[in-house]
Amino acid sequence: MAVSASKFENAIKNAGIPKLKWWKDWDKNNWNGRKGWNSKTGDPLALLLHHNGGASTDSSKAEDNKDCKKDENGAKFVNRHPDFDSPASQFFLRRCGQLDINGYTQCYHAGKGDFKGTEWEGHKIPKDSGNSYMMGIEIASKGIKDDLTEAQWETLAKLAVALKDLYGWKDTSTYYFPRHKDWAPGRKSDIKASNSKVQKKFTEYAGQWDGKVPDIEGIYNAEADPELKNPAAWRLAARLADLGYYKGEVAEKGSQGYPAKAVANFNEDTNMEDKSKYGPRAHEKIFGLEKGSVS
Repeated sequence: MAVSASKFENAIKNAGIPKLKWWKDWDKNNWNGRKGWNSKTGDPLALLLHHNGGASTDSSKAEDNKDCKKDENGAKFVNRHPDFDSPASQFFLRRCGQLDINGYTQCYHAGKGDFKGTEWEGHKIPKDSGNSYMMGIEIASKGIKDDLTEAQWETLAKLAVALKDLYGWKDTSTYYFPRHKDWAPGRKSDIKASNSKVQKKFTEYAGQWDGKVPDIEGIYNAEADPELKNPAAWRLAARLADLGYYKGEVAEKGSQGYPAKAVANFNEDTNMEDKSKYGPRAHEKIFGLEKGSVS
């Protein structure tokens, strides 16, 4: 069953984004005949990242980007594209970090493009049909260089988590958050930030753990074999990073071994009987499996 306007609204309001603006008719579900989504689930499959090329500055300094009104003209254009009298994307992200919500169903933003032969081919989106399958976000940027502000990155990361949870996307990887240039290479250059930069910022502002609890046996296996780099070790390191124990590093999926030092520090702080070993009690507390556990 497709996500309703009210469920969408609640998800965005609960995303932890400090500044939101809901434009009139954001909950309208029919723009020029575009209603709902063409996917099998009835929901969007990804969020396409755009930049508008019309920011007032390319400075990423916080003091230069405090005034949200500086992006008002850009926001108005995105809210009602003059050629279509409909939103030019579902979201607009100002340099102050404010997220403007223009719609929640189909609208014009993707244009001609194709994922054939790319890592996004698995979405099975027909050529030139991105609008019918993907949401879009216009990010205020000069578009000459990678000039997104930290406030924008924080909001984008929190939005990514909210959309992932709302629509049941597997994670917040590049697969679900492609750039416009990934859809229309050669025709578009937005956004200037690389996909690896996007993922790094998502991790920085929205946490490393993907929310899935690993099997404790997988952790035991990684603990016993220093050469073993399995998903359980990665999820443990990611969760400990979010809790402040795996410091100064990013848990790398596919190359993450058992985080022995982080586990020892956690055991020390939480008065575990055996400070050097992983056990069921630590597993419960780290992954929130018991009442009153670390959150």
